[in-house]
Amino acid sequence: MAAATDITEEQLAAAHDLLLSTRRLPALVLPGMRRRGWGRVVAIGSSGIEEPPPGPALSNTCRAAPAGGRGPGENRALNDPGGPVRPPRGVRGGGRVPVRRARLVRHRPPDQGGRRTDSSRATEIGWPPVRRRDGMSWAVLGMGPVGQRFADELEGAGRQVVVYDPVPGRCAGHRAADSAAAAVESATWVLSAVPAAACDTAAQAVGRAAGEDTHLVDISSAEPEAKRTAARHLPDGRYVDATLLDAITAETPLVCLSGPHREAAAAALAGLGLEIVSAGPQVGTAARVKLLRSLVMKPLELLTIELMARARDLDPEGIALRSVERSLRTPFRTVAHDFLTSNRLHAGRRAAELVAAAAAVAAPGSAPVYAPMAEGLARLAERWREPGAPAADAPAELLLTHLSPDGGSGR
Repeated sequence: MAAATDITEEQLAAAHDLLLSTRRLPALVLPGMRRRGWGRVVAIGSSGIEEPPPGPALSNTCRAAPAGGRGPGENRALNDPGGPVRPPRGVRGGGRVPVRRARLVRHRPPDQGGRRTDSSRATEIGWPPVRRRDGMSWAVLGMGPVGQRFADELEGAGRQVVVYDPVPGRCAGHRAADSAAAAVESATWVLSAVPAAACDTAAQAVGRAAGEDTHLVDISSAEPEAKRTAARHLPDGRYVDATLLDAITAETPLVCLSGPHREAAAAALAGLGLEIVSAGPQVGTAARVKLLRSLVMKPLELLTIELMARARDLDPEGIALRSVERSLRTPFRTVAHDFLTSNRLHAGRRAAELVAAAAAVAAPGSAPVYAPMAEGLARLAERWREPGAPAADAPAELLLTHLSPDGGSGR
């Protein structure tokens, strides 16, 4: 490229477009990431970022500017008024891959002359070796946010993955089967991320179509007794009760396992960015743990949203929420934002789960305490179904406006 004194207007215009593309491209993909609750943006630069070669002034500028715009902390370019996207390990931006003046080498099999393979060469120059498939085959049933997260992580960890969902569009970007039976027939492990009502149906399909050594990890939110019933379709302890005890968008989601083969399941799920805990050898124990958690989390979600909606008119400075944050000694405003956006999608399910939790694990005589909370969550579900309700990916302020007493209309 020419020296600084020789740069033409056409070259400057081209460089300008190139620099802006590093901001335009994330803006184009962010809406889809937000709908899925997951995504990565990776910027790869050259060694000239750290050691600019002498002479090519415009080229050096184009290399360095995108890297400088993405700091190692919060990536402001990947946030907007709708709140940050929180994917499994953060929507990735910020950070770059140092190439250490290495040439990009194409993959070729090792020959008989003893020359280095690409993988060994990559290790020598500081790149991670090429991740190869490890032979473990998985089927993922149900491609909602949980299924999407696990399918993405499993593929990233080198597993062979086939997915199935009755809504084909949810399987985009993955190898998909046209039925649950077709998805599981050659799998050694199956993850069931279906709605709670479909827990038994999914287990039955796996029991009929899968091999005798196939294990099922059921991470649905079904109740303990429903999971014990579903386990009968997979004898010899091959049914593993799993529950998600975090938002699926958490950096390192907490997953609880129970059942005779829980340790084998924990090993099979290793390397997926999860924190895995064991609840014991009995199917249904992990589901019971989730119900116990619901006795706190579901009412807390309702109370937090009520506070936010009322504070919009009565406490516009957010002093009450700030006080709660100080009392709990936690970044509660972030938690409150997550409660609100999650409730927009799952309020009805939250109500049903709280009713189930109160009936199954609440202390004797305390179930009536939770009934008004469940009714409150059900009312929120009705509000979200009203004509004109904001979309699920709408900014938090629009969600709160809809929930305010006048619905944001000023009446």
